[in-house]
Amino acid sequence: MPMLRAQILSFVLIVPFGALSVVPHTYFWGVPDGNPMPLSVFGAFVGSIVVHEALHGIGYYWAGADRSDIEFGFNWSGFAPYAHCSVPLQADPYRVAIALPGFMLGVLPLGIGLSLGIWWLTLYAFLMLLAAAGDTLLLWIMRDVPGNAWTQDHPSEMGCLVLGHGSSPVAPILEKAPEDEPKR
Repeated sequence: MPMLRAQILSFVLIVPFGALSVVPHTYFWGVPDGNPMPLSVFGAFVGSIVVHEALHGIGYYWAGADRSDIEFGFNWSGFAPYAHCSVPLQADPYRVAIALPGFMLGVLPLGIGLSLGIWWLTLYAFLMLLAAAGDTLLLWIMRDVPGNAWTQDHPSEMGCLVLGHGSSPVAPILEKAPEDEPKR
């Protein structure tokens, strides 16, 4: 899926992510006093974008990719950083690599922020869940792909290619990849 389309579709997730984070926080802990958006939260968010992509890279590595198979960059047309894995991975480990940043930087801080009433942590978690909205969209698109199927990051769009059904213990080889830069 083109990066711009993915970003527009991901924008819809603001409502459910807000309903899971900001709404319960204000219900249980009330409206925060003072500045509702501390500058430190914004700074942490910007810095965590790099960590987000690094976590994808760690997930790809855990899934079996070599370090040389993992590339990091910035897509200027979609105004988005990316981590790209150039080799096939089975769908379940690929899903873990895709979900890892949203879980570590969004879900875990959200649980702590909501349980302890720490507004800035809840807000940070909300922002990191928004940063993982494209990942959430990809996981939704992959929901019917069998766990042992071979998948590979799409070389030029947001998403992945399903290369095989998983009956082979060896990953199939992608015939020819487009020459575009990766945009995941």
